[in-house]
Amino acid sequence: MKILLLKILLTFLLIFSVAGNVISGSPSKDISLFLNGKVTDERKFPVPFVKVIYGSKEVLTDRFGKFSLTNVTFPYTLTIAEKTSSTAVIYKDLTLSNPELIIFGDLKEQFSNYVQLKVRFPKISEGGSAVIKMISQEVFECKEAKAGVGDSTVNLNILWPVSENYLKGELVFLLRDKQGFQTIKYLKVSVYKNDRNKTARINNKKGSSLSTSAINVYQPASKSLKTEFNVSLNFFNYNLNSAIKFSENSDGAVKTHIWVPDKLSVTNKILVTGFGRFNNGSGYAGLNFVSPGAELKLYPESPPELFTPSDNYLGAAGNTNFSYSLGSGTGIYVIEFKSINPYLNLYIVTSERQSTLNYLSRNEFKNYSAQFTWSVKKYLTYFNTDEFVRPKVFKNDFSYKAVLYSDKRKFKTGFY
Repeated sequence: MKILLLKILLTFLLIFSVAGNVISGSPSKDISLFLNGKVTDERKFPVPFVKVIYGSKEVLTDRFGKFSLTNVTFPYTLTIAEKTSSTAVIYKDLTLSNPELIIFGDLKEQFSNYVQLKVRFPKISEGGSAVIKMISQEVFECKEAKAGVGDSTVNLNILWPVSENYLKGELVFLLRDKQGFQTIKYLKVSVYKNDRNKTARINNKKGSSLSTSAINVYQPASKSLKTEFNVSLNFFNYNLNSAIKFSENSDGAVKTHIWVPDKLSVTNKILVTGFGRFNNGSGYAGLNFVSPGAELKLYPESPPELFTPSDNYLGAAGNTNFSYSLGSGTGIYVIEFKSINPYLNLYIVTSERQSTLNYLSRNEFKNYSAQFTWSVKKYLTYFNTDEFVRPKVFKNDFSYKAVLYSDKRKFKTGFY
């Protein structure tokens, strides 16, 4: 009996060890396991009823964007296909058993609930201004609205996943004058998918007093680089879309002194989003989190440079090699292919600096001259594609993130 129990224990430990290796990113290529994943758009909205393809297997995501696959051999390649937008995304060299995959492109209309919320508040007095926005711990999207002297209403456009009937959150009313930030008010609010003519009122009570601090932002000086940045208030453990933008700067000054709100009762950081655009159309956007009083230097990033094929290349096919430079930082690459006729949006997510697009081997491209544009984005900071698709522990974090994008090139398929 003891020998039998020992054998069972050893077998259990062996299975546990193998599964652990797969999940940690060091799998055996002979291991097949069960896959539970999720598909979202770039806002993290779940994408329902899209195809997930593994080899000859096809499954559909459910209304919450979730899917399951059996007998998946690690590492694996998955393709997501969304019919209405003619979009397909290919993920290469994954080993996670629970990936959260992004389908790129603008899919807002298909997968969102939408409500316009009218917000009423005390009239803004002379010399004052306010920023109003809904924030939430759930997945959503809402742009802030600005109010100036004499204003007493704004409209907020609120979107959230179509799979959810309602959204809970808080309205934030951030008031400032010529001396700095004065008060902040919060109002709990819920919106429902069938709401019409929805109105919320912020009362005339003073609200929580704020202090005003400052940050100094330093931008790179270069004739070949146009820079700008904006500044937002970011709340910990709220959805990243809850950041409230209160300052924009596009004059390219090397040093800028910015007032920021301070002494809030909730955990927060100041988010500085820096942008750079080079003369050839390439550029970058970076997220920097700082505290009031910070001295922040925005360093320029180096986007990937396209190597092959050359611009206006003729006769591209499934074996054409699309290659590009490393670019700055540590990250993964998203190669974008777009065509107008036929209308197609194709993406490849990889950690390699080159790839082919097997889709171009199809007969319709061999016998037809279709024109594509292609470009590359690099997402920082990720060491491999697994890190890019790993489900997030926190709703947002305060680590540096950036997206670098190359210039664009064209190519045509068919014989010449």
